[in-house]
Amino acid sequence: MRSEAREAALHTVGAAFLRTRPLLAGPLIVATLVTLVVDGAPMSQRILAGGGFLGVGSFFVAEAIRHRRRPVSGVGLFTSLAFTAAAITFGCLVTGAIRSPLLPVLLAPIGVGFAAFGDDRRSRALLAMGAAAALLLALLPPPFAPISSTGARVLGAFATIVAAALLRAGVARITDAFVAARGELRETQDELVTSAVERTTILEELGARVAHEVNNPLAAVKGLVELVSEDVGDERSKQRLAVARGEIDRIEAILRDYLGFARPLGHYQPAPADVGDVARGVAALLEARADTAGVRVELSGPPLVRAIDVARMKEALLNLTLNALQATPRGGAVEIAWEPRGAHDFAVTVADDGAGMDDDALAKVGTPFFTRRPGGVGLGVALAKRAIELHHGSLRYERRPHGGTKVTVTCSKAL
Repeated sequence: MRSEAREAALHTVGAAFLRTRPLLAGPLIVATLVTLVVDGAPMSQRILAGGGFLGVGSFFVAEAIRHRRRPVSGVGLFTSLAFTAAAITFGCLVTGAIRSPLLPVLLAPIGVGFAAFGDDRRSRALLAMGAAAALLLALLPPPFAPISSTGARVLGAFATIVAAALLRAGVARITDAFVAARGELRETQDELVTSAVERTTILEELGARVAHEVNNPLAAVKGLVELVSEDVGDERSKQRLAVARGEIDRIEAILRDYLGFARPLGHYQPAPADVGDVARGVAALLEARADTAGVRVELSGPPLVRAIDVARMKEALLNLTLNALQATPRGGAVEIAWEPRGAHDFAVTVADDGAGMDDDALAKVGTPFFTRRPGGVGLGVALAKRAIELHHGSLRYERRPHGGTKVTVTCSKAL
C-alpha cells in the first residue's frame, strides 16, 4: 500500500513538473539572453548561451509532449531532474558562475525530487548533485565576466520567481494529491464502519432470534425430563436424568446470557435512586446462592442518591457480584462498597477473596466470550460493561494485595 501511494505521488509530481517546466523555463531563457545583449556581453558568450539554452528548451518541450501520452516513471523523472540541474549549472557557468543570478533556480529540481521520491537514495543523489554543482561554480573561475549589477538584480528576481513556481508545481501537487487521498480514505473508512455496524446488527438480531427459538423447545424438553424423573424408580436412571437436567440448565444460562448481550441497550432511563439500595437488592438476590457456597456478602457505603437506570445498574452489579461469588472459596467474603466521587460522580467496588487474575486475564476481561471458568459463557462482564457505559462509566479490574480481584465501577452521569 505504501509503495502504491509513493508511485501515485511520483506520477502526480512528475506530470505537474514536466508540464510546467517549459512554460517557465522559456521566459527565463529569453530574459537571460536579452540581459546578455543589453549588458553588452561578448558574442562568444551570447552564442554559447543561446545554443545551450536552445537545446535545453527543446528537450523540455519534448519531455512535456511525450509525458502527456504516458505516465512518468521513477527513472525517467530522476533523469529529467538530473538533466535540469545540469542545465541550470551550465546556465550559471556562462552567466557569472557562483555570482550568476540564475543560481536560485538550482533549488527547484532538488525540491521537486524530495516531493516526488521522499527521503530515498534518488532524492539524496539530487541533493548531492546540487551541492557538487554549487561547489564547482564556486571553485571554477568564471569564463565570462559577471552580468552588471542592474541586470543581475532584475534577472535574479525573475529567476527566484521561476524557482518558486517550479517548486510549487511539484510540492503543491503532492499536497493536493495527499489531501484527496485522505478524503478518499476517510470515505472508505466511513463505508467500512457503516457496513460493519449493519452486519453486526444483523448478526445480533439473527443470533437473538435463534436463541429465542431454541429456548422454547428447550423448556419443553426440560419439563419432560423433570416429569420422567418423578416416575423413575432406580437410582442410576435418576442420576442420568439429573445430569441431563443440569446440562439443560447450563444451556438455558448460555441462551439467557446471549439474549441479554444481544438485546439493544438504547432504552436508558435514568432517575434519582440510592446506589446502596441497588447493591442491597443484588445481595438479596444472591443470598441463597452465597449461603450454599459458604461465602459472606458484605456491604458498606453511605446513602448515595444519583441519577441511574436502576435496572441497568442492577444488571451490571448482579453480573459482577455473581462472578466474584463464583471465584471466592468457601469461608471467604465478597465485599460490595460504594462511595461518592465529587459532587456528581460515584464509584462501586466489588472485591473477592479468590485466586485473582493473571496479566493475560486482566487484559482480556470484559471481552465477549472470554472466560476461565469451566462451563462459563464469558458474557457477564461484557453485559456489565455495556450497562456501565450507558452511565458514562468504566470498569477497572485489578489484583488485590492479599489475593483476589477487585473491580471498580466509576460513573459520572449522575444528579
